[in-house]
Parts: sequence; structure tokens; C-alpha cells
Amino acid sequence: MRARAVLEKRLSAEDPLTGALNRRAFLELAAYEVRRSRRSGKPLSVVMADVDHFKPVNDTHGHFVGDEVLVELVRRLRATLREVDAICRWGGEEFVLLFPDAGGDSAARVAERARMAVARTPVATSAGEMSVTLTLGVAVVGDDFEAAVDAADRALYQGKRAGRDRVVVANGSPDRARLRSDEPGSSGP
Repeated sequence: MRARAVLEKRLSAEDPLTGALNRRAFLELAAYEVRRSRRSGKPLSVVMADVDHFKPVNDTHGHFVGDEVLVELVRRLRATLREVDAICRWGGEEFVLLFPDAGGDSAARVAERARMAVARTPVATSAGEMSVTLTLGVAVVGDDFEAAVDAADRALYQGKRAGRDRVVVANGSPDRARLRSDEPGSSGP
């Protein structure tokens, strides 16, 4: 009976496809990390990540192949993150990463490692190998977690407009973000 309860708890917290946290579980963890960050005075950063040109994968090869790409993407992201970091499937091909004890520069370096881990090697799928890239937006969490997520999202979309496959950092307070774009292949800020 205990194993079943553990399984049910895990399943209620995970995205069934990728095994990443689902939004509800992620938001609970984020609330905890925000409180911990305030108590400790240590920084907390959030990263929005979106798969570049994902719609053509689904349209051309079908959703099953798109699912294969997403599963491999999460595997690669996990391999670049620290044990304390969290990954959430926010929706579709968009993910949110949470980096406790990491300010903007540290978070941007990890985001750049994640970007390179995805772009470096094509993803093997049942339809053949596919090159996949990510655009990522980084923000430091201030007083308002939602404002930081919004700042990271704005940074991500600035990266999309600037050509994709890059990390963009929202500098300053989450509600008045000054954005800086890093060129693909850079080592971050």
C-alpha cells in the first residue's frame, strides 16, 4: 500500500510524458524556494526555455515524434542541472527551470550549458535525427515570483526575435527588466 501511495504522489507531481514537474508541483516548490531565499538572503533565479521551431516537427513528423524530442530534451536538461535545480513542463514545448542559490550570472551560465547540451547533438527519433535548439530567458526572483517569470518570459521572446538559439538575461528588478542578449555559442554573461 505504501508503494502505491508513493507512486500516486509522484504521478500527481510529474508531467506524464517527460517526467518533469507539472505546473502545480513546480509552483509549490517555487513558493518554498522563494521563502527560503528570503530567509537565507541567497539569490533565486528562474529560466523560461522554449524549443525553437517546434511546430514544424509536430506538423511534419507527428506528435509522437515531437514527444520523443521533448523526452530527450528533458533528459539533456536534467544532465546539466544541479540536484537542487528543478525543471517544469510549463506547457507544450515550454519549460521553466528554478535555480536556488543562483544569481543572474550563475543562472545564465547554467542556461547556456543547457542550451549547448541540447544543440550540440541531434536528437534520435523514430523519424531520424533532428537538430533541436532552445531559446532561454533568465531572471532573478525579487519580491514577486510571478514578475520574475514574466521578466524571464519577456527575455525569452526577445531571444526569439533576435534569432533564437540563445540565452537572454533580464537584468535589474523583475518588473523593470533591462534585457541583454548573448550570441549563440557564447559562454554566457
